[in-house]
Formats: sequence, C-alpha cells, structure tokens
Amino acid sequence: MSGQWLGRRLNETSAAGWTNYTPCFPIDVKLLFDKVSEDENSQLKFEIACNTRILEIVGFSISLVALLVSLFLFSHFRSLRNNRTRIHKNLFAAMLLQVVIRQIVYIDQEFVRSQIGDQSTSVNASIQGIDNMPYLCELSYVMLEYGISVMFMWMFIGGMYLNNLVSTNVMNDNIPHFVNYVVGWGLPAVLTSIWAVVTYLHYEKEEVKKCWYGYNFEPIYWIVQGPRLAVVSLHILKVLIVKLRASESTDVARLRKAFRAAFVLLPLLGLTNALDMVQAPLDGSVFRFAVWSYVTHFLRSFQGFFLAMIHCFMDDE
Repeated sequence: MSGQWLGRRLNETSAAGWTNYTPCFPIDVKLLFDKVSEDENSQLKFEIACNTRILEIVGFSISLVALLVSLFLFSHFRSLRNNRTRIHKNLFAAMLLQVVIRQIVYIDQEFVRSQIGDQSTSVNASIQGIDNMPYLCELSYVMLEYGISVMFMWMFIGGMYLNNLVSTNVMNDNIPHFVNYVVGWGLPAVLTSIWAVVTYLHYEKEEVKKCWYGYNFEPIYWIVQGPRLAVVSLHILKVLIVKLRASESTDVARLRKAFRAAFVLLPLLGLTNALDMVQAPLDGSVFRFAVWSYVTHFLRSFQGFFLAMIHCFMDDE
C-alpha cells in the first residue's frame, strides 16, 4: 500500500485520486470518450491537443496585440481616417471581440484544469470555470458567434466598397455610414439572436445539461453559418468583378493592392471558419490528427495577426 489513489491511466497514482464521471456525461460526449480511449495512441493525441491549446493561447495573444496596435494607428493618425480604414476598423473590432472571448475561455479552462490537478478532491468540487456556469458559458458562445458573423459582414462591406470605387472611378466614395453600421452590426445581431434562441430550446430538451457541447456540429448551426457562406460567395463574386474592372480605373495600382488584400482574406477567414464544422479525426492516425490540429488551430489563432498585417502594417499609407 503506497497511500496513493488510483489514477486515470493504468499504473498511475496520485494523492488526489481520480473519479470516473463518464457515466454522467451526455451520450455524444461518452461516445467521444469511448472513441479516444479505444485508440492505442490516445496519449499521443492527448499531448497534441494540449500543445495546440498552448499554440492557440500564444496565437490569440499575438493577434490581440496586433489588432490593438492597428486600431490605435487607424484612430491616431488623421490621414488614415477615411471610408476604407473605417471599414477596416470595424473588421478589426469584430475580430478583436472573438479573440478576447476565446482567450478568456481558454485561459479559464487552463486555470481550472491546473487547480483540479493540484488540489484535493474536496477542493475540486468547489472549483468552477466558465464551462460550468449556466448562462455565462452560453453567453460567451453567443458573443463569439456574433463576432464571427460581424466579421464576415464587414468583409462583405469592404468588397462592396471596392466595387463602388471601380464603378464610380474615384477613390473617395461616399458610403452611407449609418447603413453600413446597420448591416455590419445590426443584421448579425438579428441572425445570432434567432440562432441563440433555437439552440437554447434544442439543448433545453437534453436530460443532461451541458454548455451547448458540439453546437457547431448541429444542423441548426446553419442558421448563422449559411448566411456566412453566402456572404463569402458574394464577396468572391464582387472581388472578381473588381479585378475585371480595375484595368479601366484611373487608380489601378491602389485598386490592385486592395484586390489582393481582399482575395487573401477569403481563404484565411472563410476556410478557417468552415473547418469549425469539421470534426477532428480522432480515429485517424497520429500524423493525420497532428496535421489537422496544428494547421486548423494555427490559422484560427493567428487570424487577427494576419488581418492586421494585411490591412495595416503592410499598407503603404
């Protein structure tokens, strides 16, 4: 007798011990645990998942700094206060909202896990993170999805702005700001609210209450994802039209730079968002799981940094 409690894995012991709570989980969560536990490489995949979480926290931290610096530059210099940078500021603000929410949730999860690992079982019962706080957890997901929808809407507004510049053949297009704000921030609020209500009613029927686990794999997620994909498709069409018309413009160089920036954002934002609806290949090889994990989490966490680089730090102005 060593005075130690049985741990989670074979031949593993700890002072705090480990309790198997999997029978208390919903069916879909239990199936996930079964799929992972049956894999002989489960420990390697678990370590990869831990590494990608660290990668995300670092990436979101860098993105946070880059976005804040970009917003400061756009607001500080009067020469940058124009319609184009106004659109970029709103795009950055939407991305900043996502980054802040993800960073808070991820750091909270890491803190809770570290406390659970270091404290006794009696103390563990009193430790609660955002994931275990009713309404606060759901609200964080609602605000996250709202920020994503706002980001895509302002990306679309940027495409419309480019199209207007080419159509009018001038670089100072008078865009109705009020309409842009209503479309950019108001329309996503309506769509997100509808999705939030439907999702709440869907999970309210569950016997085991959970914080909207796997909501991005549910069919009702298309309430917000469908309009985003439609916006991406329209944005691609608009950018191609701008490219075809740019040769007739009096300011070809600036329009081409704007076109390249807009075109780069399509795979960076659109593809990364679409990957959220694809489940991780848990039953695949370690190499496949590692490639999928590192690529998707790198793109997701460094989105804000790349956005700031393209629309601010690499801008000639």
